Amino acid sequence: MKQRSNRNIVCETPLGKIIVNQNDLYIGKSIIDGGYYEIDSISSLVDFINKTSKYSNPQLLDIGANIGTHALAYSQVPNAEVHCFEAQRAVFNMLAGTVALNGIDNIYVYNRAVSNRSGEIIEFDRPNYDAQINIGGFELIPPHHSDGGTQNPADEKEKIETLRIDDLEFDRVAYIKIDIEGMETLCIEGLKETIMRCRPVLVIETFKTDSERLKNMLKELNYSWDARGVDLWCKPSEIDFD
Repeated sequence: MKQRSNRNIVCETPLGKIIVNQNDLYIGKSIIDGGYYEIDSISSLVDFINKTSKYSNPQLLDIGANIGTHALAYSQVPNAEVHCFEAQRAVFNMLAGTVALNGIDNIYVYNRAVSNRSGEIIEFDRPNYDAQINIGGFELIPPHHSDGGTQNPADEKEKIETLRIDDLEFDRVAYIKIDIEGMETLCIEGLKETIMRCRPVLVIETFKTDSERLKNMLKELNYSWDARGVDLWCKPSEIDFD
């Protein structure tokens, strides 16, 4: 029987309890050392959602949810459903555990890799979660721009099934965050029907993706955007807000 690891701990934070890997050099370290991760930025996103939502019971999609730092905040949006997608099984388990620890009923979690097709299988080298790594930097497939992703593979293979968001037929999507280490354009390809049906605002990380291709896709969907660091904050061109 494989020995159990003591890598995960529970941290008390301003937004609730959260399960953290002590070896995570980025988000985990930020929570352990500073109490949370980018809480001011996350608060700005929640304000963005509250300001722009046209639905009284919005669906919020957190694609690349990691351990749930954003999801905990999103769950406080009035009458919201928060749908979280995380491909790394070990990280998904932490996310699901955090949701359970806090007794949150409006967060739904999916252990899937969001892409442009459902039902495909991606096989990858499982990261070594007992080594010091940047868990959130893990690259499921080679991205357009790579920073090396999460190193220290555990010499184990893991498989994950892909999911096309359009297949879920969401009908009240007010906001989508996409941060999936270079798979952002594949994700957009797989949620065009949802975007055209619901016209949500979008926040998309561009650090590892083909940003020019992404911008062309957004133009085709009749979206405009502001660049904020490595993110694009995007809105349908037919609505007017700052």
